[in-house]
Amino acid sequence: MLPKKERLRKTRDIKQALNARQYFYRSALLHFCARDNNLENSRLTVVVTKNLGAAVKRNRIRRQFIEAYKKIKPKIAQSIDMVLFPHNAAVDKKQDEISASLLKGLNKCGL
Repeated sequence: MLPKKERLRKTRDIKQALNARQYFYRSALLHFCARDNNLENSRLTVVVTKNLGAAVKRNRIRRQFIEAYKKIKPKIAQSIDMVLFPHNAAVDKKQDEISASLLKGLNKCGL
């Protein structure tokens, strides 16, 4: 679990990140929207829809994406608010593949 200061928790903040679409990336495993923030740290939320499976499966996917974010967090150049949406293809993937996909997306966006 991420510390509170690194979580994007308010609906208003999530909607602002989605509407801004300053940075956007889509792949087979995930897509994300992000925007710059004026804070000293980046914030993240993972939105997992019910069509990915039962609650146990959804929570496991959420934890995998949070761990992937923790691995690459030092490589992020600036403070951003990021909303991640895992796809069905991410259900059976390993942690390294998820991390690689997320890092590739951040690199393509210049982050």
